[in-house]
Amino acid sequence: MSCGGIFFPGKLRGKLSVTFPKSAGDWPANTPTQFSGVSVNGAPTVTYSEGLQIGYRWYDAQNVKPLFSFGHGLSYTTFKLSSLQVSPQATDGKKPIIVQVDVENTGAVAGAEVPQVYLSLPGGIGQPPKRLVGF
Repeated sequence: MSCGGIFFPGKLRGKLSVTFPKSAGDWPANTPTQFSGVSVNGAPTVTYSEGLQIGYRWYDAQNVKPLFSFGHGLSYTTFKLSSLQVSPQATDGKKPIIVQVDVENTGAVAGAEVPQVYLSLPGGIGQPPKRLVGF
């Protein structure tokens, strides 16, 4: 980040909490009836006609590549992720799945990384292709 010609390395970092489309037609809510505050029967209403496919889930389900994805982030350093362990590989929903990974800062600047864990459910049950379940 620069301010008045002064450079502040590493002061602003983070992950996007929303997805940015490449074009206006790529938004999940791209019709006037989906915009917040639209009047339905005289009351301001938001219509989520995309169902469970809100935000990043919609882009994934529609196979639309966004300009910047949910979770995208920039850093002044680099990281190495290794030793990924998932146990058990599948579950009946009664036993938790534990995900572990080692994160190492391999750059010259101090920084932090937040790995994200996504889950896919079996197809045909009306769920998004994947969803964020941990970080």
